[in-house]
Amino acid sequence: METYPQDADPRDPEINAKMQRNHQRWCDEIKKHGFDFADGVYAANLKELHCDALNVHNLDWTVAKAFNFLETAKQEDEKPFFLYFSTTLHHGPAPWVNRFSLDADPRMTGEGFVEEGFDVLPSREDVLRRNREAGFDDRQAFALWLDDGVGAILDKVAELNLDEETLVMFVPDHGSYRHGKATLHEFGMRVPILLRWPGTIKPASRYEEITANIDILPTLLHLCEIGKPEDHLVDGLSFKPALFGDKQPIGEFLFAELGHSRAVKTKDWKYIAIRYPADVQQKIDAGVTFKGFTGERLQFPYLTRNGHLGHYAAAKNPNYFAADQLYDLRKDPTEIRNIYSESNETLDGMRERLRSALAKFPNRPFGDLCNEDSSGVDSAPIQ
Repeated sequence: METYPQDADPRDPEINAKMQRNHQRWCDEIKKHGFDFADGVYAANLKELHCDALNVHNLDWTVAKAFNFLETAKQEDEKPFFLYFSTTLHHGPAPWVNRFSLDADPRMTGEGFVEEGFDVLPSREDVLRRNREAGFDDRQAFALWLDDGVGAILDKVAELNLDEETLVMFVPDHGSYRHGKATLHEFGMRVPILLRWPGTIKPASRYEEITANIDILPTLLHLCEIGKPEDHLVDGLSFKPALFGDKQPIGEFLFAELGHSRAVKTKDWKYIAIRYPADVQQKIDAGVTFKGFTGERLQFPYLTRNGHLGHYAAAKNPNYFAADQLYDLRKDPTEIRNIYSESNETLDGMRERLRSALAKFPNRPFGDLCNEDSSGVDSAPIQ
């Protein structure tokens, strides 16, 4: 990638040309992996653009790219299309600080400075005005801005007369930022998915069984009557029947992992286990303490390397560091009461499910729950 100073001015033609070429290179790389279209790409968080002037959210830019894709797809003989639209809002830099969002120059984008700007959303001044009129503080206006962006895409789909032919999925990438994001607790694992398909999905209908992001691909393949690729392992199950009103569960449990923790979850129960790698466990056994986010010393390290997420998650979840945790989600959906010590058949079954799931990953020990080399175990879907 071409470089420039952190304080570079994207208005400088030479600097801007580098930014445009970098962006095009990312798009070209993505296309190598099976995509016909890639544009409006942020390679990672905005700071990875390595330019202070570009470290701002620009929903106008990404929505404009989505419009371009939809209009092009409509013109291509009514072929089916798939659009993945991912916004940077609700992530860093803090979108509630308006110098990073609604007060920023709308011409600063992931591909540098775009002098002509964009005309796809209400003005940013209008967003702030409507937010104030609704009685909210300016720091909350980015949520209304996101609503405008999603609404604009839905309006474009309707304008192109594709409403009843288009399934829309809206889903966040993780749970509550300062409650459970970096954990396998419900505030980290459980997120909503909203689906809209006029004429197919019954309005206000709900599906309360277990699904996960790994189920999206098999669902789309099922809907399009496309077989699963033989050279690609698909972990997940289709929830197509649920879209047409079927309330039956598609699977019994989910396996999850994050950092030093692993879990199995059914609709009513969850078992979380924490096992540290041998070198870390040796330090714990020797009484070595670990530095916390605010400088305090901890008996155990956070479950992930991200200290500030570990700090907030540990503060909100009283059993964060407990090696074994069992929760009855029907009675305790916020997982306050760890009933692991109340050994019963449910616990035995959940531990065995976790053991079976862990055994499907070759050469990945997990304390007493998975010590052996499991390289010979068949890697079948674990849902």
